[in-house]
Amino acid sequence: MNRRTESRLNMGRRVLEFSQANPSESPGYARVLSQLEEQLARATQLGEEQRRGIAEVRAATLEK
Repeated sequence: MNRRTESRLNMGRRVLEFSQANPSESPGYARVLSQLEEQLARATQLGEEQRRGIAEVRAATLEK
């Protein structure tokens, strides 16, 4: 994952933390907050998969 993507994910995590600490009474707030939470979880999962894939490729290269 490149630096720009990681920076945006960190920003999203901070937004989520702030939003959970300072809830709003807006009708769509909870829905949007849950969507953000799901998207951050998915992005984190994809980042981990990418890291594992890169590690596997590097390990295979060393074996050759």
